[in-house]
Amino acid sequence: MFRNNVKLNYIFAVNQTHLSTMKLADIHCHLTFKPFYRDTWTNAGEPTFSVQKFWGEIHNECEGQLTNTLANAFAKEVVKHSQCNFDRLCRSGHKLVFASLFPIEKPFIDTNQYAAIGPDDALKILQCLIGINRHLADDLEDVDDYMWLLQKEYEQFKKLDGQGSFVAGTDDLYKVYFADNWQEIESNLANSKRIGVVLTIEGVQSLCPVPVHGQQVDLAQIKQNITFIKQNWAPPPLFITFCHHFWNGLAGHAESIKDELEMAGVFNQNYGRSESINAQGYEVIDALLEKKENERRILIDIKHFSAKSRKAFYQHMNANYAASGDNVPIMCSHTGVSSYLTLDDQITAEENDAYKNVDKTSFLHEWSINLCAEDVHEIYKSGGLIGLQMDFKRLCGKKVAKKAYTKNRSPEKMAEEKALSVKIVVANILTMVKYASGVIPNEEDKHRAWDIVCIGSDNDGLVNALKDFQTSAELPDLIEEIRNYLNNPDDIRNPVKQGDAAIVIRGTDTHILKFGLTTDEIIDKITFGNVRNFLEKYYHDDYLLG
Repeated sequence: MFRNNVKLNYIFAVNQTHLSTMKLADIHCHLTFKPFYRDTWTNAGEPTFSVQKFWGEIHNECEGQLTNTLANAFAKEVVKHSQCNFDRLCRSGHKLVFASLFPIEKPFIDTNQYAAIGPDDALKILQCLIGINRHLADDLEDVDDYMWLLQKEYEQFKKLDGQGSFVAGTDDLYKVYFADNWQEIESNLANSKRIGVVLTIEGVQSLCPVPVHGQQVDLAQIKQNITFIKQNWAPPPLFITFCHHFWNGLAGHAESIKDELEMAGVFNQNYGRSESINAQGYEVIDALLEKKENERRILIDIKHFSAKSRKAFYQHMNANYAASGDNVPIMCSHTGVSSYLTLDDQITAEENDAYKNVDKTSFLHEWSINLCAEDVHEIYKSGGLIGLQMDFKRLCGKKVAKKAYTKNRSPEKMAEEKALSVKIVVANILTMVKYASGVIPNEEDKHRAWDIVCIGSDNDGLVNALKDFQTSAELPDLIEEIRNYLNNPDDIRNPVKQGDAAIVIRGTDTHILKFGLTTDEIIDKITFGNVRNFLEKYYHDDYLLG
């Protein structure tokens, strides 16, 4: 039973005095995470509900509370205030947001293997980062099934459907609608004061009893929960991220937590890490993709798969779906890109942790959680989407990140770091496009390489945000900086290398990689057009039910 906690105040930030005219879509953000986990629960075991907690600004004040050195290292750079509440989203011109729901995984709370951070410190981290209700966190230690908590999160969030609120400091009343299909989205886009929500889930572990190391998962229960969601959620999720941070009993996950913390045994990800998909995992993939009467297909998001799992997944999809003419678009909802060309290269790097050494001075982020060229090829060929993650720990190497994110900056240093941040984002985009163009044989069609890139910010998902673009509200500013760069490209250089070795992408190569598209056409694709086209093609019963 959940116990009451002190009710928190929700305030509004009104520093942005105008509403953006830009049209934006974000295919991965955590609209429910802070509002759901930090609020009061009744003695009957129900979270309280108010429209305003999803619109208001949430600040977590935890300066000086994390006295454990390792805990403080983990938390210091993570954004602790609201990034994507509805007020920010409406101000910045977001018309569509994919809301990722997931229960907090127990290993974030359990004692770590070396006891460098105990349960109390782990709970303090969660309180610092998301303001989690302490009593709720205490009870999570005893949770043995994630599904019931996922269902509570969905029920709370779904209450927003059709509800509205005034954007702070304006007379603009916006309404939220849960988008059931593309046709509904298209009709609502005509109303400038509506924002659409598409549901997704992060991690198949959300659908099952908590996996225990060395034991098989309850496959029958997972399949039963998949059927329940397909039949009872309105709308059901468009896709599910198969893995998350820890072992789910079905497929290997990629390392995602700071290596300094891993070395101390904090939030240990070792069990099952870098493994492939097991037999039960394939059954769950097929159950998600299955179409039945009144049971829509749920697409698979490859984010958090290990390189071995990604390779096995593509083989399964090509042999069992594409070969029979069943086109299944592959999603990677929030990511950056690495310089690795093949999955075999990444698998080798996973086996000996070589990606960590490469990452230290690399401009791109080289951990195997990021995409390689082969991943981009498979996503492009399937007609999928890649969401660009607004998290510098996924966009650049370790030493480059330090150059783009320092404290106590002078005005000159601020301008320098902002320009570097923009180039980090641009380099990820251009590298994705370069990789995608590699599987397009005809020169006149290579502009289609731009069709897969969009925004998947991961905002409010415990991200290490770019210093000058920390929330959804700053996304229009970042887009304008990208526009300026594409109009006037210069060399993108690695600030921790010298000479020719420092050149990441030449300005002349940027012109080539535009493949004849105008800057405005490219910006339209990244900000909204690619998501629009994807939903028009796949988000309807003709495809999802078949």
